[in-house]
Formats: sequence, structure tokens, C-alpha cells
Amino acid sequence: MFLNKKRLLVAITTFNHDALRVSIPLLARIGHRVSVLIYNDNPDIKLTKKTVRKIGWRGPLQIINGAENLGEIGAKIKLIDICAKDTTHKWVTFMDDDDMLVSIDIPQVSDDVFAILQNVAVVQDSHTELFKKHFDWNKNSLGPNFDIRGTWIRPMYLDGFSNFMESLMPQFNKIARVLKYRLPVGAILWAGLNAFVKSTHPKMQPIYMNKTNYVSIRLGTACEKYGTKNSPSDVRADFSKAALEKFTELFDFAIKQNVVAQEQ
Repeated sequence: MFLNKKRLLVAITTFNHDALRVSIPLLARIGHRVSVLIYNDNPDIKLTKKTVRKIGWRGPLQIINGAENLGEIGAKIKLIDICAKDTTHKWVTFMDDDDMLVSIDIPQVSDDVFAILQNVAVVQDSHTELFKKHFDWNKNSLGPNFDIRGTWIRPMYLDGFSNFMESLMPQFNKIARVLKYRLPVGAILWAGLNAFVKSTHPKMQPIYMNKTNYVSIRLGTACEKYGTKNSPSDVRADFSKAALEKFTELFDFAIKQNVVAQEQ
């Protein structure tokens, strides 16, 4: 038994609006009655509903044009804060504008589940994979996607997380300056959110659904993104693992120092 799709929200951060031509068309084909929220982190170019409609989205749509460029981590934290105040939708998931959501199936789960993790597939060798009509993403997945992107989260459990992150930004930025490459922001935010919810709502837990719903597009040879150098492919896994370990230590330390209040 799967959840009624009309109570789902897909939240997208964008800077280069052309990238929405990757995420929006497929979402339009699978997302009947799903709502879309787009946060535009490019203050120099206003994003309009007309632009998104032309790409193919016809469903419920809200666009927030940021007044300043917050950067990748800042824009995602801002969007999380916005989604935390949502009382209309039962579940929300996050996306990068140049990735793909290929399934919106969500099982009925108990009330003590705050998030549903699924699998991720990666496209990095050839763009032809994107156009195969019968390509089986499940057979080409990398397994569980420990990331806020593609993970369905109950909005109420995002409440307070942006404040938690804001309180840690001096230490966060100190760690980020030491690291050479672009951070795995979605995975870091998932680690932080998971630690935060365990601290504030210890009875809540995530569950895993063995199905691929998110595709990370890593085509091209761009040496940087969001103003930060991308890690070389041969060291990317090790770099991401090391970065996650450093930020997980920060989250655990902050919680032990009572940065967040325990659930009453």
C-alpha cells in the first residue's frame, strides 16, 4: 500500500536555471499531483513560474527567489527551514536541479518513522543512459542513499534543524576551509538531521525501502561547482567518507554539549 501522492512535496535548490531542464521534465512525467517548491539562489536572475511551466511542470508550484546568494549549504539550509513550516504535505524530499527523481512510491509506515531512505543510481559514463526507455535504475543502483536528496522526510521533524545548523556554522566553515574540494552537502545534512532527530525525538527512526528513486547526474568534466573544486573521481569516495566523519564528529559533539533541547 503506497501513500496518496497529492501530499508529497519535492523541494529543489537552483542557481543555474538551465539545469532544471534535467530535473523538471522527468518529475513532470512521474509526479502527478505532487507539489514542487523551488528556491532560487541566484539573485541576479529571477525565476518565474512561466519558465518552469515551459520546461514541462503543470502541477502545484511555488518559487522563492532569494535576495542574496547563500551558496550550496546556505541555500539548502534555507530551504529546509522553509519546508519545516509546511503543514500541507505529509512528506518532503530534496533535489539538486541537475539530478532526477525516478520514483515517488512511498509505503505506508508507522508514526514513529520520520524518514524513508531509498537507493541512488549514478550516471557518469554516458548521457545515453538517460534516454533508455526501459533502463532499470534498480539494477544499476549504488545501494542506500544516506542523503537528504531523495529521502522522504516528515516536515515537522525538520523544525529546529536549521537553527541547529546555524549555531554550528562557525565550526562548520572552519572544517570546510581545511578540506580542498566541494563537500557532499546532502549527505552531511542527512548525518546532521539524523543526529538532531535522535536527540530531540529519540523514539523516531528512519527506515529503508529497497528501491531506487534518485539519480545523481555526474556527467561532464567541470572542475568546479558552486565556486568550489570538485574532487577528482579517483579520490571522491575517500574524500566524501573523510568529510562525513569530520562533520559527524561535530554534530555528535554539539549534541553532547546540549546545543539542542531534549524532547519532553
